[in-house]
Amino acid sequence: MNDIEKDVLLGNLDSIEDKIALIQDKIKAKDRAQCDFILGVVKFNIGNYELSSFHFDKVLRETKTDEDNIYTLMSYLFKGKIYYRQEHFDEADYYLGLISSSLRENLNVNNASGLEIIFLAKMVGKAYLKIKQFDFAKSISERGLKFANDNHLSYFLDELNYNLYLVYQAGDDKEKQRLYKNRAFYCADVLNNHKLQEKIEHK
Repeated sequence: MNDIEKDVLLGNLDSIEDKIALIQDKIKAKDRAQCDFILGVVKFNIGNYELSSFHFDKVLRETKTDEDNIYTLMSYLFKGKIYYRQEHFDEADYYLGLISSSLRENLNVNNASGLEIIFLAKMVGKAYLKIKQFDFAKSISERGLKFANDNHLSYFLDELNYNLYLVYQAGDDKEKQRLYKNRAFYCADVLNNHKLQEKIEHK
């Protein structure tokens, strides 16, 4: 199940539902939240927000909205994204606020892997950029980078640096813009994220 989730978080969504179907009967009660989270992300990515939201609501019932559970926080993230896409901005802000207050003191979440924490930091940073809350985007992206560096992890270093490039692009610190643009580009090169490299080249 962890390998399936890793694929989903890294954007490798091929045959995920088939893989889940193969192990459906063996899923233990304690893994239900993880399973529903994965299915929620799959449905989100094909634009089926109703079914996606249904799976995330199931996760929140399974975790009892315990904010020291990574699946609670990641379900908040995707519920916020669904509301944002449906232009229900107050509800989207509400879920973003729940995540931010939970992560205010540190990025330690009881049952989280390094990949999950960095994914959350990257996605929350992107969400704040969308609503032009640049200070919040800067803070969570910097903390995500620090967490990755402290734990010797390379997940999403390109996108976290790109978040920071966009933060500084909104201001007038040209030196920082250049710094994070270059870092994002070279990290994208190392991580084979050609899509992001192309985006940066066209900036």
